[in-house]
Amino acid sequence: MLFSSKISNSVLTYLENQGVSLEGLYSSLDVPEEFLRDPSSWLESAEMENFLKIAHLMYQAEESSSQELMELVGHKSIDLHCWGVLDSVLRMMEKPEEIYLHPERFLSYFISPIPPISELEKTQDSIGFQISISSYDYPLTAKYIKSALEALPLFFGQGLASVEWRGQVLDISWAEKQDSLFSQKELERNVKPDLVDTLMTSLEKKQKELEQKNKELLEKNKLLEETQKKLESQYKEKIYSEKLSNLTELAASLAHEINNPLAYVTSNMLRLQDYFVRAQQLITILIGQDRLTPQVQEAMRRTDWLMIQKDFPELVGEANLGLQKVRDIVKDLSFITGKQSQEEKKVSSDLNQVIQSAVKMVSVQAPKNVKIESHLLINQPVPVYPIRIEQALVNILNNAVQAIDGKGEVRVVSRPKGSGVEIEISDTGIGMDEEKLKSIFKPFYTTKQPGKGTGLGLSIAHSIVEMHSGDIRVKSEPGKGSTFSIELPAH
Repeated sequence: MLFSSKISNSVLTYLENQGVSLEGLYSSLDVPEEFLRDPSSWLESAEMENFLKIAHLMYQAEESSSQELMELVGHKSIDLHCWGVLDSVLRMMEKPEEIYLHPERFLSYFISPIPPISELEKTQDSIGFQISISSYDYPLTAKYIKSALEALPLFFGQGLASVEWRGQVLDISWAEKQDSLFSQKELERNVKPDLVDTLMTSLEKKQKELEQKNKELLEKNKLLEETQKKLESQYKEKIYSEKLSNLTELAASLAHEINNPLAYVTSNMLRLQDYFVRAQQLITILIGQDRLTPQVQEAMRRTDWLMIQKDFPELVGEANLGLQKVRDIVKDLSFITGKQSQEEKKVSSDLNQVIQSAVKMVSVQAPKNVKIESHLLINQPVPVYPIRIEQALVNILNNAVQAIDGKGEVRVVSRPKGSGVEIEISDTGIGMDEEKLKSIFKPFYTTKQPGKGTGLGLSIAHSIVEMHSGDIRVKSEPGKGSTFSIELPAH
């Protein structure tokens, strides 16, 4: 449903006359000022209602007034001259019947498509009917139209009418019981009725043509916005792809440069460990053959052999853990390298199956005291890079499992949300404070103990979701677990 910009133009003009600054109003809206100012333009019902809400709040804040802005503007309609052709049409009418007894005619200037009217009841000075839209659905717009209906007699020098709009019922009664709202002197003017009717018909025709053109422009503008969003999404994917390509080359180079010396160091550490074991065996044999002379004992004391026996295996173990961490980092970087060539296009996928696969992979390695539950409610295919989304989910699920100290639960829920889908992963783990939440998606940042995380998992997950033009958020409190929410477009 569309509402006429006659409404927004009236509100803006009234606020300007009151000296209210409109800069904050324009910056709060996505609608161009030209659309708001053109009486022949139309806005989506939600856009108009949002505009009126912001305008009302601004008016109350600046004027410190408790009066209803929509009522004030509607009653000032005759002075504002903001209705374009409609202002001229109204000034040519002579009888209240022309205004009120055909309400759909007036409403068609403000609402499109014209709302059907039923159960019409007329008297000489009142009318009641039902309308297909409810005042409760669009309270601010309805209040403006109600006030504008009340102000129509002002165009003829008469007092305000009385209008009640409750839900879908409208009751209108005008103050003066008379055949004409014009004075007798005005009725004696030398203008032929046929000429007035012709002028009115011509003006109304031009008004309708303008409105139709603006509706077409509105549709074209929507199409342009959708095209722009699509191009922006494609541009983001292209930029991401280029960045990923550069990162792929870097990761491949790093993997090659690091893996070779890493292999040497790992091999040498194993050899050192073997040498030490042999040395231990030799000393044990020597001591067992009663060769533990005072001189040997003194030599062992000076070299602190007992401490070496205890400390050497621990040092080697820590070194191996460090090497394992380096291998994990290279492995995470290599993921990008390995998957890039496999996924050049999105695939319309059953996201529930992708989630189930990720859950299965993590469940195999999860501790027995951690339970993973799934409630998958997505009922439509979603265009994704399946392997990448699966990797993002695996990274988040691993993070959730590792955040649980002792017995706990990880819960995965998927569901439709608006024009897209949402995947929610929550855990009963240790949670995070606000300071940690600010950094969790940064590369190499980790809240885990040293040696238990590379700090790349969530960063990679964030990049993958961003590549899908999606959004990833996290809520967490210390001691209350964490919840990751992923939203992806379904088209």
